[in-house]
Order: sequence, then structure tokens, then C-alpha cells
Amino acid sequence: MLNRHFWIISLLIGFVFTQDSSFTFQENDYVNIQSANTIQPENAMTIECWVNPDQGNYENFDPIIQYLRFNGTDEESGFSIIYYEGMFRFIVSVGSGQNGIFGDGLELWPGVTVNSDTWTHIAGTYDSETGIAKIFKNGYEQDSFVTQGGLINWNYISDMDMKIGRSVNVDIGELDGYFSGSIDEVRLWNYALEANQIQSTMCIPPTAGASFLMAYWSFNDGNDATISDLTGNGNNGTLVIGGEGYWDADVYDGACLGSCVDTVITSFPFYHLSALENNMGDDWSFQNYPNGNDYSYQINLPTQKSLFIDTCDPLTDFDTILAVKDTCGNPVSITEFDDGDSLFCPISSVEPAYYASIIDSITLQAGTYYLIVDGYSGVLGNYALSVGTLPEIVSSDIAEDDSYLEIRFSENMYTNATAEGAVDPSDFEMIFDQNTGGTATGINLEYIADNDGNPLSSGEDTIRFYITVIGESTGQELITIRTQNNASIFNSFGMGMKRSASITQSLSDSSPPTVVDTNFPDGSESISLDSEIEISLSEPLYNVETNELLSNIDLKEFFTLKYGDSLGIDIPFDIVLEDDNTTIKIVPSIALLSDQTVYFNFSGLFGDGKGNESLLNLDLYFETVDNIPPAILTYQLAEDNSYVDLIFNDKIFGDEEASSPLEVNNVQVSIDADGSNVDSCFVTSVSNTNSNFLIGGEDSIRINLEYNGTPEGGEKISLSPSDSLFLYDDAGIPFPSNNFTGQLELNDMLPPSIDSISVPIDSFIVLMESNPIIFRFNEKLDSVAFTVSSYAMDTVKFSSILTDDYLQITLEPPFASYDSISIDFPYLEDQSSLTTVDIAYTYRTPILGDYDFDGKISYNDMWDLVENWEAKNFSYELGPAEGSVPHLISFPDSKFNIDDGMAFVQIWSWYQSSFGEIIDDSASYGSLVNIFQTDKFLSIPINDSALCGQIQFVYDKGGTTPSFHLPASKENKLFLNNHFPERGYSIIEFARSGLLVNDTIKIDISSISQGKLLYTFKNKNGIQKGDYMLNHEPLPKKLSLFPAYPNPFNPIATFKFDIPYSIEGSQNVFLLIYDVKGRVVDTLLKQELIPGTYKVKWYAQHHASGMYFAQLRYGGMVKNQKVIFLK
Repeated sequence: MLNRHFWIISLLIGFVFTQDSSFTFQENDYVNIQSANTIQPENAMTIECWVNPDQGNYENFDPIIQYLRFNGTDEESGFSIIYYEGMFRFIVSVGSGQNGIFGDGLELWPGVTVNSDTWTHIAGTYDSETGIAKIFKNGYEQDSFVTQGGLINWNYISDMDMKIGRSVNVDIGELDGYFSGSIDEVRLWNYALEANQIQSTMCIPPTAGASFLMAYWSFNDGNDATISDLTGNGNNGTLVIGGEGYWDADVYDGACLGSCVDTVITSFPFYHLSALENNMGDDWSFQNYPNGNDYSYQINLPTQKSLFIDTCDPLTDFDTILAVKDTCGNPVSITEFDDGDSLFCPISSVEPAYYASIIDSITLQAGTYYLIVDGYSGVLGNYALSVGTLPEIVSSDIAEDDSYLEIRFSENMYTNATAEGAVDPSDFEMIFDQNTGGTATGINLEYIADNDGNPLSSGEDTIRFYITVIGESTGQELITIRTQNNASIFNSFGMGMKRSASITQSLSDSSPPTVVDTNFPDGSESISLDSEIEISLSEPLYNVETNELLSNIDLKEFFTLKYGDSLGIDIPFDIVLEDDNTTIKIVPSIALLSDQTVYFNFSGLFGDGKGNESLLNLDLYFETVDNIPPAILTYQLAEDNSYVDLIFNDKIFGDEEASSPLEVNNVQVSIDADGSNVDSCFVTSVSNTNSNFLIGGEDSIRINLEYNGTPEGGEKISLSPSDSLFLYDDAGIPFPSNNFTGQLELNDMLPPSIDSISVPIDSFIVLMESNPIIFRFNEKLDSVAFTVSSYAMDTVKFSSILTDDYLQITLEPPFASYDSISIDFPYLEDQSSLTTVDIAYTYRTPILGDYDFDGKISYNDMWDLVENWEAKNFSYELGPAEGSVPHLISFPDSKFNIDDGMAFVQIWSWYQSSFGEIIDDSASYGSLVNIFQTDKFLSIPINDSALCGQIQFVYDKGGTTPSFHLPASKENKLFLNNHFPERGYSIIEFARSGLLVNDTIKIDISSISQGKLLYTFKNKNGIQKGDYMLNHEPLPKKLSLFPAYPNPFNPIATFKFDIPYSIEGSQNVFLLIYDVKGRVVDTLLKQELIPGTYKVKWYAQHHASGMYFAQLRYGGMVKNQKVIFLK
């Protein structure tokens, strides 16, 4: 047999009245109960009743019961159940009665909703020990409110009577309210009933003399105008029927079936041995089965339960049928009459087996239900009823480190139905689900233990499953635990846990909080001005120091909201938390500004309350929508009248699609000349204010202007669009105005200036003459300042003449060679006080001796000097000269002498050192010069037609410089030379005049083997230009026989030797080969040779391997050398 404990709970009914009526109220119907302290609870209270509304919604302040007075915020007394904002609410005045109940908002008080045409039980309770007001619906708590606390206040109730079905609302300026519908079973207690107490009595009359019952109006008064208080306390009510109210059926005849209850089941497991007898009556019907007398049980469930019900017991001796019905008598479960079940009711326990009925699993929500036992076809007899809760897994937890999963059962559990044996891992199945967002890949079950980690003994209600997680968990992974089958584990009543009674637990979160998403991605555009920024988090955020959940106030300091960027203007905002604190809304306090860049930042170190921390940093920029038409903020005329800058409030385009810029023909200018010669103005171009081309999207645009003259200052211009539909902002909104500007008065733009100069800037001035320069002005000047300065000289001599029209400055010699002379005008002022500053003009002096002003000192200048020297043309004098090269200052003395020559030589040498270069253009002109080369010299003839020329000798940089042998310089001819080994060349330049003769220039090449000669000669008939390549090796000075190579050799050896110069002339040279016995085996050479270096090969393939001797003989000199031939 199953191991079951049982007991019987009986409920004695004390009040016995005819339960035949309720009253249905309409407008102007109510019950009045005179105010008395016997209906004024103080420490605690319960007011309860049954109601059946005939409408879904009521007006605010329509009552069920009112015994409440509002006489201002500081005079409140009593209690009430009234309708407000969609719910019937329980309100009670406590403490001083000065709590401003009405002012604080009646919606704060606990309320319930009720359905029309349905009986509903409502109860309101208050307990001064907790200060909490509660409201119950059908015996179950629905809502609560924490009041200011204290005793129930009656100080200001005055002459206000208690009323059922009516509220007197004159104190709050409202019309009286009325209840429309049925009311029954009104009870007032000076005790705060608990839910189970309300459930056990709401469907039956209270026991006579019940403790704490202050008043009881059952409305079973036989249609009398007096509604009796059945407690005997004398608080009878008077029914006032001012409307169309009427008496109706009692609540116990419809919604409440308590009159048909034989036994109330208050706890589980429940076991009852009883019998069906003839005198019990047939109170309950079975729709599909023949039935007879029945026995009923009331079941009150404060929470959802899964029940097992059976008559499976040897004491059951007739064919039973079972049913579970709700408070309206409707069937909740199927009605079962079967032959038993091998797991829950072995056939041998009931004989015959079909006598037993089983409801093996029924899940009931919280509420009141009725269990009916009947006999099939009305049979009678004895039965044993068992009712128990099916064991369930009520909750689970996971260790922070995922080391174990703790399961809590609804009761003690065993591995056997006899309440024996500890459960075993094999009784369970564990299912792992990685789930979306999970990273762990599985689990392993290690062992099970009790909640202290000790081995299981038997009958535990809490079990730990010690596991190993494979991988790192994120808190998204799920573990489902269930039994292997319906008979794996059992409670003490022998009921097996259903396989379906599983529980799913997520693993611990070992991942820190993250930002999952935002409603505005970075760079979003056209964001509505009333938008809220929304951030989705992976989990709520906690303070990393206190591990407390961060509120919206706490989080505000981690946010930045500004216009522009992080340094911009703050945007005020509030923080709203939603979705269990995983959604943060940033709500701007006022609408965002149009067409603005908004910067948003969210950053800080946060925890998740589970030891995981994360440094979050979210940076966003977005653009608000543009809904403001483009407009001119300001405009500005340039001081020189050359442009007008237009500053817009938005980015500007030339088309509605915002794809092209503003164009010149989109702007027109009107001008009022006001008598001026300037009577025309037109747009030359449009640009941005940095003078760059427009590309579209600029908010600052420059309109560049041109006039037909220089404005004098009285003219006026204005700018306007040439077409009103050409200009748009980036949102496609057109420019609404017909004008860009008002009238702009032009500025006087005729400052003093220099219109022209007689000597162009950067011109050469003559070194040894006075140089007048005339500067002409555009208008008469009031004052002028100028300076004359030199780069090379401390001061420059000059004279000046100033008139109304011009200034003449005459520069006086001496001047420095190769100098820069500046004439600066730091200040000009005209008759209108307009000024001009910092005008400068620069002039150059030529290099002394640069007669052709080509910027060079060459043989052409040398020829000019020589020719004019002979002609006694003293304008070509150079000396005597002072100063340092190249800034020589010449002081001519009307004669040519060595001073002039030395001055030219200095300048020529400086020029060649500073600017000289190899000129090799590989071109030849005229007849070639017949250049002679000997072993020691190159001879360059200069015939009697050559006036001047240049010779450059080019060699390796850093090489040996050649030695020049030049004709002597005389009065009518000049030869100059210089060497620049670092540049790899030497130079000769010459000039001749008068009666020309043949000259020769010799270059000693005895120490130079290679080089190139470049020459240019200018003669009476033209130019001679060409080059000459030098490839010269010096003659050997002694007889030499160099080592043969290779040595040893096979079969060819090479002999190199030098033949020196001999005063006897050329002689025979012998090169002979001897063997080791001194015999001549080969004659390689026997002939006359000129001095030089030679090579001779010996082909020895026809000779035997061995040692040989080579002998070189020249005149009386001999050289020997040993060689080895190896085959």
C-alpha cells in the first residue's frame, strides 16, 4: 500500500438563515447605516462583500461602500471602496487624518478590476502594525499600498453615515455617486484577515459569535426595508429605493457554492474515509455519466498546484466517479472511472479494479474549487479518497562559479514510492542548451549532494548537482533537469514526480555588461527633434564599489549630450530605465534644435552585480532633421568693396536635390550711383569666404564684385536672387526672401598710389652715372615718406623733387657692384586722409665689368675692356676700385692702367669661382682649331683673326690640374686662367684688340693621361667652337718585365713589359724562352719597338711540362723571369 497520512477538517456553520436574496442597486438606491463607534475599527480592519456589476465601467467616485469623509487635505476620516481610474479601490484614513489622500492621488491606493454580470468577492484590509492597505479579489491579494501608518482615523467623520451603494461627494466638489449592480454578504471586521481566512469563509456564512466581526449584512431580510446586522450589534441599515432597484437571487445560489460543500480541504496530503448514503442528496451533476448521491469537498488554493486525486484503496467498494468543478459549477477536469494504473494504483489493491477512479495530474491556478465523489449509475458504498500535491521542482539556483546547480523540491523526495532511499543521479536527466549568445559547449555531472555538500541520506527537499562546465558561460546557456520517467522519484505520499515537472536554469554570467545596440547608429542623419536616445544593454548596470544597482539618477553622471562636439553646449536631459534596467533612454528636456550636430557619449566602469566589470565607452554623432527655411543671418561688405559675404543659417545649394552649388547667374546686383562715375556693378564669381570654389553645402558665401571704376564712397548697392527658386538648404527647403541684403553704401576706395614709374622695377642702373627715377601718383598727396637703402653700402646718395603729381628721386654715384637698391614708400596720405603703406621698388646694379648686362663676366666683357682700353674710352674704366668682391665701388680716374686690369681680374675670378661651370653642348661651329699634341704638351694656336675666347680643360674631379703656358698680358691683350679641381675643370679666357698676331697657348700634359678640351673663339668672321679628347699615357722611364700570368700556366702565358725612351733611338727587342738546360726553345719577339708598354703571349702546348725561363733584352739591358708549364 502507498504510504499516506490523512486527516479530516470539518467546518461548522453557525448562522442558519434563509439564504435567498441579494439586492440589485440602480441610481438613487442605497443602504444607509447610521454612524456609530461600533462600526469604527481602529487597530485593523477588513471590509468584504460580493458584487455583481451590471456595467463594465463606472464614473470616478461611484461606490460600493462609503464611510469616508474628505473635508480638505487635513480633515480625513473613515474608509471606502470606490471606483477611480478604472478600478475599485480600497481607501482608508490613518494616523492624523491629515495626509492629503485626495491631493496625493487616489490612483496610489490598491485596486481591482471586476467583470460585469459576474459575481466577484472583494475585500479590503488594513493593519496598523504594518501600515499596509491591501485589496483581495476572490480571496487572493491583488494590490497593496504602504500608507503613512497609524490607527484608523475617525476624528473628522462628524455626521457622515455609512452607505452601501452610494457616495456623498460634496466635500470634493463632485456629484454623489451610485453603484449599479447587485451587492450581497457585506461584512466588517476589526481584524485584518489573511488570504486563507477570506477564502475559507467567503462562500459560507461566518460562525455565530465569530471573533472580530463588527457587523454583518447578509441581505437575507425577506424584501424588508431594514437590512439587519446579524451580529446583534444593532448596526441595522435602511434600504432607500429612490430608483429602480430590486431584490434578486442570493450570491450562494449562483457564484458561491459553499452551501453544497460537505468538507473543506485546507492542506495536503489529504486522506478521507467516507461513504455515499441515501440521505446525502444529489447536489452536483455529471454531464455525461449517470450519477446519484454525491459528497463534495471545497479546495482553496492560494497558489497554483498540481494535484493527484484517486479512490485507489481496498476500502473502496463501489464504482466511483470523480470530478473537479470551479466556483460556478463548471467542470475543470475530465471525469475518470478506470481500471487503475500499474504505477499509481495496482490492480490488486481494488477489487474489482474499475471501482477506482484516478485523476493522475491536474494543474489548478490559485482559487476555489470543488471535488465531487459520486457513484456510477447512483450506486452507494464506502470509499477512501486521497488528494495530494504532485511533487514539483519549485526553484533552482546556480553557484556563482557554476560549480553546482541547486534544485529545491516542493517536498521531501525519495527514490522509492515507500518513502525510502536517497535519490540517485540515474533518476534524473540533464539537458544542456547553448542557446543564443551562449559560449559554453556543455556540462558534465560529477555527483549529487544535499545543500551543505554532504552525501544524500533520504527525504531531502534540496539537492545540489555538482557539475563541470565546458567553456566559459555568458549566462545565456540553459540546463533543463527532469526525471527519467514518471516513477523515478517520489514524495512521502508515494506520488511520483512527473517527467514534465522539469525546471530550466541558466548558467551564471561570467561575462561583463556590454552595449548591445543603440537606436541611433553613429553618423545618423535627419533625426527627429523629439527623439530619445535608446541604449540596449546585455544586463543591468551596477556600482562596482557598492555592488548596488544603479538608478537613473546614478547613471546620469556617465552621460554627455552636447551640440557640436565634446566642447559644445550642454543639452539638458533625463534618464529613464526600462526592460528591467537593460534599456536606458536619454530623454532631452526640451526639443532638439533643428539641423544640428549632436554629440553623445556614455562612458564609465560598470559591474553586473555578479563580479564582472566592464569599461564602457560609446561615442556617437548624429544630425537632427532640418525643418527651418534657409535665411541670411548677416551680410558684410568688404572694406575694399570687392565682395559681399553672405552668412546663412544653413548649408546652401543651387538645386532642390542638394547636389550643385550656387552659381554666378543666380545673383544680381543693383547700384545707385548717387552722381558718381561708378554706375555699374556686376558679379564676377562666387566662392566660399576662403576664396575657394563652391562645391555646394556652404553656409558662408562670398559674392565677388567688379565695378566700372573706383568707388568714391557715396554709391549704394544691394544684392538679390535672380530667381527665387534657385537656392535651397540641404533638406530641399527653398530660400523664402526676395533680397539678400539691404542697401550697402560703398566705401571710398581711392587711396593714394603710384600709377607709374619711369624706370621699371628690377632694372639695372648705370654704375657710374646719375640715375633719375620719376614716380607718378594717382592723386595729389598730402604727405609722403620714402627711404633709399642698399644691400652692400651703408648709404646711397640721392636727391629728390616732390610735386603735386610726381616724386623724382635721382640716385647719385658711386654705386657698389652687384648691389640691390630699394626705394621704399612706408606711407602715402592723400587729401582725404586715405593712406597707403609699404610700397617698395627695387633696382639692381650690374656686376662691375659686365658691359653687356647679361649677368655674366666672360671673354665678351674682357674684349669690351681691352678694345675700349686701347681706344681710351674712359666710360669703360673700372678702377681704381674699393671694397670687397663682388661689391666693388669704382672711382674712375680718366685713365687706363693696372687698377682697371686688377679690378677686372678680381671680378672675373670671383665670378668663375661663384658661377663658373663646364659648358659642353657637343656642338661645333666654324673651322676646327688644329691642336697639336706631343708627349708633354698640347699646343693650341690662336690665329690673327681671333678677338677673344674661352678654353675649358675637363678632367676627373679632384684630379691633377694642368699647367698653362699663356702669352703675356699687355695693353691690348689679356689672358686669364683659373683652376677648379673640385669641379673637375680649369679655364682660360682671353681678349685681344688692335693689330692681331698669331699666339699659342700650351698646356703641360706630362702628368695627365686623359681629359677633354672645350674651346670657343670669337673672330672677325664668326665663331669657332669645338672640342679635343686627350688620351695620353707617359712613356716608361726604364726597362721592366712584369710577372707572367698565369703562373703556373697551361698552355698560354702572357708577358707584359715596358720599353723606355732611348737617346740612341729605336733598337731591337728580344723576348726568348729557355729550358732548364739553357737552350732557347722559343723566340717570342725579335724586332724594333718604340718606347711604350707591350704584351706578348706564349703558346706552349707543343712543349713538355716543366720549368722555363723568359729573357727580355733591349740594348745592353736584360730582364729574366721563371715560369712553370703544367699540362
